[in-house]
Amino acid sequence: MPRRRPRKQPKPDQKPFDDAFKEAIARDPVAFLALAGVQVRGAVEPLPTGVNASMDVDYKAWVELSEGRALLHAEFVRSPDAAFVRKVMLYHAILAHQHACTVITVVVLAADGPRSRFPSRLKVGALSLDVVVVRMREHPEILHDPRLAELGLLTVPASEREQALVTAGETLATTGRGDQIATLLRLGRALRVRSATLHAMEVRMSSLMQQAKEQGRVEGRVEGRVEGRVEGRVEGRVEARVEVLAEYGVTVAAEDAPALAAMTAAQFAALLRAAAGGQGTTLRALIAFVAPN
Repeated sequence: MPRRRPRKQPKPDQKPFDDAFKEAIARDPVAFLALAGVQVRGAVEPLPTGVNASMDVDYKAWVELSEGRALLHAEFVRSPDAAFVRKVMLYHAILAHQHACTVITVVVLAADGPRSRFPSRLKVGALSLDVVVVRMREHPEILHDPRLAELGLLTVPASEREQALVTAGETLATTGRGDQIATLLRLGRALRVRSATLHAMEVRMSSLMQQAKEQGRVEGRVEGRVEGRVEGRVEGRVEARVEVLAEYGVTVAAEDAPALAAMTAAQFAALLRAAAGGQGTTLRALIAFVAPN
């Protein structure tokens, strides 16, 4: 019998990667451009991505450099080929003609093996173009940068993706960036991280987000109100803490207000954890549970 050829594994869908890149650069273009060594002066002015009726670039914006104003053009790719090179050169030529200005083209590369050796000078026939190449594998530090951490999965080989997922997720969760966590999980699925790992990650991130939210609520609504005279600080602290406790179904008697005002943020956070665990519906009950005599 003829031997069957092994079935080729389908390539991951490119769209989740494109979307993640576009979200990251739109959210914090200065942080992203720093990876490319492009130091901007002043604000970045994003532009519509259309080049003409049938072409769209991944990103373009006006940037102010030390040499003057320039148009920044960026493309993201995981599997670059000859067609991609021709596309980048065509986009660059059209943009330079349309805007009659200096165009800086950045290619953001997330590739393994031979494809990671993408040249910084592109050539098609007699034409050539110098581009800035950002190789994601050279930037593992973004796993710890909340501005870009969801792209951290693109900085490591397949064998390290599960650990990278955890590191990036904790970076985002502890800074309350739920939208980026959703993007991180989408990238994990596109990169075929195990479903069990993704599920465990989702549960852990939810827990960390809740902790960050509670801590932020305590510090933001209590400590953030301590301004002005001593009397105003105490009243604001009590009022804020009473509101937070009410969200957990806990009532505060008037005579217990001084004790509530005197608590540190850490003590009040412990009180909230007890309230969330159903350990009492009054302030006195919670205090007795957290700090028994």
